[in-house]
Amino acid sequence: LIQNGKHSVVLRGKTVEQFDLAGGLTFSPDGKKFCAIGRRGKAWHVWAAGRLSDPRPAYREPVYNPADGRLAYFAFENQRWRVIYDGRVGEAGSPLCGGLPFSPDGEALVFWAKVCNATHAVVNAKLGPPFEGVGEFTFGKTAALIGYLANYQGKLTAVVGHKPGPTFV
Repeated sequence: LIQNGKHSVVLRGKTVEQFDLAGGLTFSPDGKKFCAIGRRGKAWHVWAAGRLSDPRPAYREPVYNPADGRLAYFAFENQRWRVIYDGRVGEAGSPLCGGLPFSPDGEALVFWAKVCNATHAVVNAKLGPPFEGVGEFTFGKTAALIGYLANYQGKLTAVVGHKPGPTFV
């Protein structure tokens, strides 16, 4: 909703926040929590639970933990993307990263990151083996079973739990 030239975040018919530009609207799996990403001037913020995050050059991919509703997202600062989870900023950073799903049981937070010219899957802050590229993540019922396709020496490799399997074309 745009009011007086501002993008308004409206919840239950009431304007709760206004930005120059807003997006990244995300509900928690139970529908009880909501967040939005918005820009004021050159600074971006995440609005969640009635609070505004610190200003940063960029934010993206907000996602709620399906088990407990805690929020995770990427924040950009000092030329690196970092994961912020439940308000805590992750130590590791990467100039390129993506994906940010939780396992269905909420026990694993997964993303890919470019580190030293290689792409790694990162599961609960643990770096997986290096690949030329990493595809979308898939899960079993629990965090114990995480899989993805990776590009290794020009071939696709099925990876389950950070263990590369057979390669194929």
